[in-house]
Amino acid sequence: MNIFDTRTELGAYFITFTSSLDEKSVDAIRVATKSWLASPSEIFVLEMSRVETIHRNLFSTFVLFARDLKSNKKLLFSLSVSPALFKFLKDNGLDDLFNPVDDIKKIYQTADKKPMQKTKIDVEFIKPFITATQQTFGVQANTTITAEKPFSKTKASPDIAIAGVINITSKSFKGTIALCFPKDVFLAIYKNMLGEDHTDINAEIQDACGELLNILFGVAKAELNNKNGYEIEKALPTVLAGEKIKVQQTTALPVIVMPFKTPAGHFYLEIVAEDR
Repeated sequence: MNIFDTRTELGAYFITFTSSLDEKSVDAIRVATKSWLASPSEIFVLEMSRVETIHRNLFSTFVLFARDLKSNKKLLFSLSVSPALFKFLKDNGLDDLFNPVDDIKKIYQTADKKPMQKTKIDVEFIKPFITATQQTFGVQANTTITAEKPFSKTKASPDIAIAGVINITSKSFKGTIALCFPKDVFLAIYKNMLGEDHTDINAEIQDACGELLNILFGVAKAELNNKNGYEIEKALPTVLAGEKIKVQQTTALPVIVMPFKTPAGHFYLEIVAEDR
């Protein structure tokens, strides 16, 4: 039995999953996303009525799929998402990515709306992330880091080997945070954390990237919510890794890059946000 069926209807590209996206479906879905992206449709709809859960190994696949769509100014929605699946998506910080709607009419109504206005990321929003990053790396990774001047990103970083990504959600805006490392910098920080030498980034050590991002996000979120009333919601990171992976906030909105210097080299925290 096929894991999914596809069709084009009323200008939208529909992907109907025929079962839960378990471990057996991982390879097939990863391959399929490339063919889905070839569709000229401006609207993509995931029909999820038969999906009860999504295997964690597919998180990064859907993150990259959604980013590729967004970079081409295309829209992604999910239909027929059960309450249990919605809770699963929200608990894993994926609800904004899958963008569930309860009525197909809302999809076309949203597509007709004007683009959202840009949100300016001011200094008062950035400062808690700088402080939280320095605190987290000092305590958790026994690494002293120096914050350098933030700048606006204009192209993908060519030497990034691993990154943790968290979706930011509040009542007034949404966006993402990405913690990005070149290979040698991540391995040096991992050694400081656990005293283990590694020559490559393997599956066993990737979680450390997500753990660092999760901690610093929690610290920054607490300050922003308590002092500034942002009401940022809880979220869990997704880790992307690979040979010189290109981490890029694929959006027309400004991306703020905060570089940090370590004895082993630089790593970067990238933030982008937009009005809801």
